[in-house]
Amino acid sequence: VNIAGFYANKATTGMAAQRLLGFFMLSADFCAGWALIFILEPDKNLLFYIVFSLIIAEAAIRFELRGALVMDLLFSLGMLFGIYLPLSSQPGSFPMANYLLLLGVMSFASLMVGMVAREWRKQRRYAVQLAAERTLLLERRRISSELHDSILKSLQGLSLEAYSMAQDHSEEGNGFSEKANYIQEVCQLLSRQIRSVIMELRIEDIMQEKNLSAYINDLLDAWTVRTHIEVERDIPDFFPSIDPTLTHNLHNIISEALLNIERHSGASKVWIKLAIENGEMLLELEDNGHGFYSEPENVYSYLKRGSLGLVSIKERVELAGGSFIIQNSPNGVKLYIKQPLRKM
Repeated sequence: VNIAGFYANKATTGMAAQRLLGFFMLSADFCAGWALIFILEPDKNLLFYIVFSLIIAEAAIRFELRGALVMDLLFSLGMLFGIYLPLSSQPGSFPMANYLLLLGVMSFASLMVGMVAREWRKQRRYAVQLAAERTLLLERRRISSELHDSILKSLQGLSLEAYSMAQDHSEEGNGFSEKANYIQEVCQLLSRQIRSVIMELRIEDIMQEKNLSAYINDLLDAWTVRTHIEVERDIPDFFPSIDPTLTHNLHNIISEALLNIERHSGASKVWIKLAIENGEMLLELEDNGHGFYSEPENVYSYLKRGSLGLVSIKERVELAGGSFIIQNSPNGVKLYIKQPLRKM
């Protein structure tokens, strides 16, 4: 049965199917173990106890602590059943003293094996997760390097060429200089956007040098300098070590919200609060603009107007398991965002 199960396991895909296969294999071993008990018990051969110990170990490997304890319970009940209803021609074949001793030994063994199996699986899952995160980090670094060494440098070179052409033809009245200046501005805008993408891809490296508070404050400082919109902040000076994925997501949400305010709100002031409450990261963002011209209950309606900002924020929050609430008024918009906190 185990040989057939081995080949079936190699051909089976999917966790549910493999768990079902493991359950059937364990059931077959369970029946085989009791068959050996029936055969060997009349000779008082203790080999069957070893056989059942191996079955308990198999249950622990397949189903961790839960499987080991359930199998130990079934073994104990079977032995107790054998005391009152002897399964052989020799009465009293399961003495109570032996039963209690074996019950204690088997319970202890099943508990230890189950705990070891659970810890082994936990460490294995952690190792797989760590390997996946490392692979993702290396891929992000590779992409950021490619963007910096190829596209960004090409745009910078094109911007310099456009500037040179505008200077060379500045005295001509055919509009050539204006077009060259426009090309230069577009190249500079694309360069800033690509630099922002590169910084997002290297978020883990940045967060090794900066705390979340400093990172968000730097983002707000740069935005204020560029837009001349005042930002009033309620941000702690220090946050505990936060999962880089949450930090990256939070950065993108704030950036997108600020971009929406800059483009659409007409606001002159923004209030932002960032805090940890009840194991969640709380973000409140408010502006004193004119608000939305229609109620934003269904943010996906803004897709028809070519506006992706609110949709992007909502989807980022919900994919991270958080909640997104928006309040609209003629005096501005307020966002309430909560995300589950996972400390490092």
